[in-house]
Amino acid sequence: MKILILNLVAFSHMGGVEKVSRILAKAGYDIARELGASIMNLSMYDTNHDSRYCPSEFYKGFGKDTFKFIWNAINQGRNAEFLILTHINLALPALLIKFINPSVKIFLIAHGIEIWAPLTKIQARLLKSCYKILAVSKYTKKRIGDTYPSTKKKIDVLNNCLDPFYVPATTFEKPEYLQKRYGIKEGEKVMITLCRLVSTEKYKGYDTVIESLAELKKDFRLKYVLLGKYDDVEYSRLSSIIEQECLQEQVILAGFVKDEELADHFLLGDLFIMPSVKEGFGIVFIEAAASGMPVIAGNKDGSVDAMLDGRLGPLVEPFDKNDIRKAIASVFHNPPHPKTQQYLALNHFNYTTYKDKLKSAMLEVERITANVNS
Repeated sequence: MKILILNLVAFSHMGGVEKVSRILAKAGYDIARELGASIMNLSMYDTNHDSRYCPSEFYKGFGKDTFKFIWNAINQGRNAEFLILTHINLALPALLIKFINPSVKIFLIAHGIEIWAPLTKIQARLLKSCYKILAVSKYTKKRIGDTYPSTKKKIDVLNNCLDPFYVPATTFEKPEYLQKRYGIKEGEKVMITLCRLVSTEKYKGYDTVIESLAELKKDFRLKYVLLGKYDDVEYSRLSSIIEQECLQEQVILAGFVKDEELADHFLLGDLFIMPSVKEGFGIVFIEAAASGMPVIAGNKDGSVDAMLDGRLGPLVEPFDKNDIRKAIASVFHNPPHPKTQQYLALNHFNYTTYKDKLKSAMLEVERITANVNS
């Protein structure tokens, strides 16, 4: 058996898709070792990689040299049994491999908005050529099936998981250096949102959260720390909302947060909140819960899977400020124990479970193929 994994970028940038690509690099390598199979992972854009996830001899990045990437993908794919794609934008090399090696079984990871939007002809053709489409949530599965009905029978759900090298917190003390950085006083409740703040992607719900604070600040001393890179247009829009609602003392637009400080920010928070409407899954929810934080999410998208259908925290109407206020107040008054949150997240979204589900999907193909050939 030979497994070939293609990704756009896994290690040279940070983001949800990149995190999934890193995890898949390790899962593919571990599965190959367990099955005695060969493995190769090719990345179109990576210029470096972390050998903890996959040894260097089985991972190669092409630093935006698209032609070289496609050429190598075709050569590696000639005798591959499984071709795992981390993004639909890899449709062209996948279809070229399928043309040369018709028996290859293509598994496509479907995240969310990239596959709901209108597809190119090549991308639509890839969906037809896939053996399995692995949607990261039930919501993503439904959106794909509703948009492309012919794919329904080949879509399975494979929820994202925590990074295999994630180290759970053993104590839940707030880091003093972050309290000083953001001017957080004793007794103040800290709310956290982590996402890109981009003017063209207004679906994360942080603006509605800001607007809900005008009433909440009457009952709670709080700080809302918005983490993530922002563009000038969005910064200006949010600053205007903050000024209109007189929330200059409550809302902090903190900007980009270093990866090595992320775990500390989760410990800083008394609540993670992001009532989005177009989230394919939302890895950040399970990362926050695994750090012991209570979590609030929207009830309209893939966040529902990440929230274990509400077991990790309230699911709210994303555009309903009153519903959001009630949920925040409820969590502040009656927060779950950090260890309970952590246990739920680690138990349901651990790497081993993820890897074993992917392995089972591949072995099922092997059994079906063997039965057909016999």
